[in-house]
Amino acid sequence: PAVWVAIEKPELQQAGGTRVTVSDCHFHVGPGQQALGVLWAEVTRICRNHVLPLGGASAGRIGYYVQGVAGGVLQVQDNVLRGVAAGMELLLAAVGETGAAPAAGGRIGVEGNRIELDMSGWPPQLERRVFEPHAISVRGVRTATVSASQVVAVAEEADKLKVVAISLFGNWGLQLLVRDNFFSGCPVGVELKPAGSTKYYVWAFQCNLAVVGKTNVLSLPPAE
Repeated sequence: PAVWVAIEKPELQQAGGTRVTVSDCHFHVGPGQQALGVLWAEVTRICRNHVLPLGGASAGRIGYYVQGVAGGVLQVQDNVLRGVAAGMELLLAAVGETGAAPAAGGRIGVEGNRIELDMSGWPPQLERRVFEPHAISVRGVRTATVSASQVVAVAEEADKLKVVAISLFGNWGLQLLVRDNFFSGCPVGVELKPAGSTKYYVWAFQCNLAVVGKTNVLSLPPAE
């Protein structure tokens, strides 16, 4: 990655209180490269950054991968990512785990981002972890908001790879709000794949829009 931040000392991971802020940066990423990775911070803020392609086709450029600690806070706001095949993957988990189980607490907020996908070079021809093409992926957490973000893709590429603009999967807690997002070119706007259930919750999907076409704005699991 162009920038990699990891809280590696076990005592710091367990003690909490670690904060990482990445703001007002310009990342120029080449074929198969990732712009930003952050691991094991209790509070992570990624705001007002630009990710731009460094010449040529996409060739699998990746935006952000952020894995915070269980019970932490992750905020991704007002970023612009252009020419990426995978935009951002966000989760909170127990240290050393990457499963879909929710944090005991924790909050993820994604707001006001613009992501322009380019899958022309997918998959990347490198020995590394391969992300599925997407714009925003958020794993289960107690409280999450995904709002006011724009996703733009070339319809032919996105249809071929069955790209989901906003992917939500795992166990969800008390509150999940997905609203005021805009999609262009992706066959699926928002896809919710919950694992398990919670007794009391507010899950709201409001005012998400797509350019006229074949886009399925909201994909929900079949009713039981």
